Amino acid sequence: MLRTTSACLLILALAGCGDRPVTADQAAPATAAAASVPASAPAPGPTTAVSAAAPEVVAEAVADSYSRSADGWRVSFALNLPALPATKARILRRACEAWLFQGLISPRGDFATSAAEAHRLLIQDTPRGAEGEPWYSERAVHARLVGAGWLSLERDWKEFAGGAHANQRSEGLLVEIAAGRALTLDEVIPADRIDALRALLARELRRVRGLPPDGPLTSAIASDAELPIPMPVLTTDGAVFTWNAYEIGPFSDGAYRAALPAAAVRGLLARDPWRQP
Repeated sequence: MLRTTSACLLILALAGCGDRPVTADQAAPATAAAASVPASAPAPGPTTAVSAAAPEVVAEAVADSYSRSADGWRVSFALNLPALPATKARILRRACEAWLFQGLISPRGDFATSAAEAHRLLIQDTPRGAEGEPWYSERAVHARLVGAGWLSLERDWKEFAGGAHANQRSEGLLVEIAAGRALTLDEVIPADRIDALRALLARELRRVRGLPPDGPLTSAIASDAELPIPMPVLTTDGAVFTWNAYEIGPFSDGAYRAALPAAAVRGLLARDPWRQP
């Protein structure tokens, strides 16, 4: 009944189309970055005028949440974004809102533009009687790291609309801030570094799951070379790779997760988001 799709590039493209009024919580106060003079520039004399570079305008951070129960549906949505350049903040926010509500309403090809609308559409398109425990949808998009021009996002969701069990996923998305677009995996991890990363991930999965070094990783992955690499979630400590239920093993295995420290993974990425300026 609920579906999950991988349309991150489409979402960012859709978010940039058209326009809508900026709400009060989107109206961002401006903050100025300190102007600096290059070291090679001559020191100004007493009457020399120094023109400072135009300060960068930054939109305020976003911390939105919505929790309601109505007509047999309980929802909880959260969106947390850091302060971003004002020229990109609105399109990135709209893209994250689309990602937050993506796949909630399976018959629809569009996305809700607010938490209240997403809740209303769930009730409308997937009716649930008021008797018994309500069905629910819990979703959150959080920014985990900003560095080297990248914004790392994580989406966690858990939903139940009947059936044997709830559906639960954790997914990563990396956005190039300057271009306002989602990155593909090969833009994040160059092709000549994929095998080295896959070997690291296989070793870490064996360690955390207590598997022998020469056996298969799962019942579905016969050799390490078959291990798919998900989009990582970058944090201040390193990179977290998550394989959700059914992706590389049966549902009973749950999610597989491998966390690599920044020191181990920074040389395998196209950029180093942990490098200090």
